[in-house]
Amino acid sequence: MFRCQKCRKWLKSITTETDVVYNGTTYHATNVPAKICPECGKITIYEIIEERIVQYATQRNC
Repeated sequence: MFRCQKCRKWLKSITTETDVVYNGTTYHATNVPAKICPECGKITIYEIIEERIVQYATQRNC
């Protein structure tokens, strides 16, 4: 578990939607694992998750 850098509250796990831009192409992903701060509502998607979205999208030519 991690804490919010702003509020210092414990983050909760969620799934969300996001857009990732790679080489000028925008990829939309659903059911992305992320963390949310219950206090300020900031959503954090880790860089490794974004890299995997790009990897999957470029391999599938979506």
